[in-house]
Order: sequence, then structure tokens, then C-alpha cells
Amino acid sequence: MRTHVHGTGGDYWVDKALPSVFKHELLKHYLPQFGGMTGTQSHDKRVVYLDGYAG
Repeated sequence: MRTHVHGTGGDYWVDKALPSVFKHELLKHYLPQFGGMTGTQSHDKRVVYLDGYAG
């Protein structure tokens, strides 16, 4: 039996998925503290955050 994949509905791009909402809330509260702590240890006071979550 073959199934055909169809495009997503319009709500897919409007509604935020739960993992993304959780991630953004976590980062909103955690990144300022993380950046402050690690940035003071860096010789040029810079911190790079790379978001590799693709879901």
C-alpha cells in the first residue's frame, strides 16, 4: 500500500511546537546568566551561542 505525503496545513507554520516554546523559554532565562559567567572568563569578553536545534 502506498501513501502519499501532502503538505502541511496553514496552522503548522503559525502555531509554535512545544519543544520550541520550551527551548525559547529556557534560553530566555538561562543565556544571560551563562553569557555573563563565561564572558568574564574569555580574554576578549565574547561568547558565541550556536543553536543547532532543527526541529
